[in-house]
Amino acid sequence: MIKIFDNVLEEQYLGLLNFGLNFFSWQIHWSGNTSEPPFFNTPVQNQMEYTYLFDIFKKKIGLNLAIGFSDLPVPYINLYPYGSAGGWHIDDGKEEEKPSKVNLTILFFPQQWKKKYKGELLFKTGRKIEYKKNRLIAFSANLAHRSETHFNPYNRYTIAYKTRVIKSLIPHPGAST
Repeated sequence: MIKIFDNVLEEQYLGLLNFGLNFFSWQIHWSGNTSEPPFFNTPVQNQMEYTYLFDIFKKKIGLNLAIGFSDLPVPYINLYPYGSAGGWHIDDGKEEEKPSKVNLTILFFPQQWKKKYKGELLFKTGRKIEYKKNRLIAFSANLAHRSETHFNPYNRYTIAYKTRVIKSLIPHPGAST
């Protein structure tokens, strides 16, 4: 399951998010295999605006998928410098042989982008999703994915949430009962 939503946020809020990306402390990070080149990552679980952002995303996805969510797990932001990419990985914890309750990955692309920069979201299934400003992507956490090498002269940012979908106890508007 892969769902794509465009033009998710109002420009003013999107501008605030992009401005804020300049003020984080970043740590070296790998996705999956440490033999891959690293990129940078920062957790944002104590940032009120990212909890609020998750609420916006829940509503957007919930209206289209008729699903409920459990508690918000640790959200984070990935920063890929010019010429970097992520390694193949899945987000449900299986690659690390540990149980995980995560079954849905939510990614958001906040920044202005040009096709010539590349940097698509790649899935091992062969599907490619273009990096596009103000794009939200929700997909099954067990789908192997990575970011393609990008050539933006600046950075590539991705806001990520790993969460657990639960069956909604309240009928979804428009759903048959």
